[in-house]
Amino acid sequence: MQTSTLLTLFLTSLTSIASAAPAPAAASAAAPTSTTAIPRPTGVITESFDAPTQSKKRSSDDLFKRTDTRCYDSDTFNTNDYWALENSFWSHTDWLYLAATKGQSWSIGSVRVCAGNKYVFENTHIYVRNIGDAMAVVGGCCVASTCAGGISSIRGDSGLLVDVWTIPQWKTCHDTW
Repeated sequence: MQTSTLLTLFLTSLTSIASAAPAPAAASAAAPTSTTAIPRPTGVITESFDAPTQSKKRSSDDLFKRTDTRCYDSDTFNTNDYWALENSFWSHTDWLYLAATKGQSWSIGSVRVCAGNKYVFENTHIYVRNIGDAMAVVGGCCVASTCAGGISSIRGDSGLLVDVWTIPQWKTCHDTW
């Protein structure tokens, strides 16, 4: 009696697992297989950059726990420029391809936002609107008319963490990577 009850529970759980099949590919929002040009709002400057050839020393916390938000404490930029750049990402519903060790930056006025794929052998696509989400998180660092920026992370379609950091416009993403 007890064996048949366990067998029934086991078969019932297998049936429920089998019925939880993933949705067809047409119903899921997958990243595109080709790179598309992203229209940019007026005044936003877009640039690509490569990973530095020599890596800066990083602590193990920086390497393995990159989802935290850290605020910078110097080299400020105008907070209004920051909010304008953040708001420019909200209307985008497209994906951006980031090859291994490559990045993309956007700047307006006195602020620049960088998104970098620090992985050596893995490519990914990032949902462009998520850059605005990361900027909103870092925006908590901005408490006055000037801001020092910070760093946060977003996930690509392949599950990779992509760092998003804000810096003054006169700095380069390559140098602050």
